This record gives sequence, C-alpha cells and structure tokens, in this order.
Amino acid sequence: MAKLSKNFSDYEFACSCGCKSEFKVDGKLVNILQGIRDVAGPMTVTSGCRCAKSNAATVGAAPRSWHIPRKHVLHAADVKLLDPTRRDLPTAIHMYVVADQLDAHGLGLYIDRIHVDTRPVTVFSGADRARWIDKDVKWKW
Repeated sequence: MAKLSKNFSDYEFACSCGCKSEFKVDGKLVNILQGIRDVAGPMTVTSGCRCAKSNAATVGAAPRSWHIPRKHVLHAADVKLLDPTRRDLPTAIHMYVVADQLDAHGLGLYIDRIHVDTRPVTVFSGADRARWIDKDVKWKW
C-alpha cells in the first residue's frame, strides 16, 4: 500500500473485480481529489481502475472510459462523501464546482457523487474537456 496524498492510498483505486491490474494513479487526479476532500470532507473512491472486462460489465460505462488505465496510468475516479447524510445533489454540485476550479478535464455530476478525470486536453482550445449530468439528476426549483 502506497500513500498518494494526505488522505488517499493506491489500494482505494484498485479494480473492483480483483484482477490486480498494475497502474499508477495520475498525480494531477490525486491532487484534485485531495482538494475536493479538503473542502467537502472525508470521501471514498467508488470506482477507480477498471480493467476492460470490469468496464464492459459496468452499466452505463463508456467503451473507452478513462477508468481504464492508459499506458499504465489511471486518469479517472468516481467519489462520494463517507457521510451518507451528505450524499445529496447540493453537496455533489459543490464537489463538482471545486473539481472544476481545480482544473479537472472530465467531470460528471450524479445525484450523490461525481466523476473526475484528467484526460489529456489541448492546451489552447480545451475543446476536448468533458462535462455531463446524469439523466437521473432532476432539478427542483
């Protein structure tokens, strides 16, 4: 077990199927997640690395998901707060905004969690950044 930051260790990002895929977590991803945690509080990685088989079995996963390591580097994680009473849309939006301010390249908003990734982007255009909101997120005004 290697400590990646004040609050994250490499084992938290392991593939859930138990395949023991070898990868390193992108340092920028760790820094963004630590920044979110510093503001929002203790959280857990609900999905880090996915091998091709695990990704194919994940409902709604993109075939070329950034959860699949590229050149043995992991660029994506889904995270949610440990406190179940704070797993709600306003808190997820807060986490999403913090991740955006910390220059996450890919961001997904879900009812109780967010997706963060550090996919490569073109420095000048940024057109290859990704932002999405899950279909289950319903706005109440």
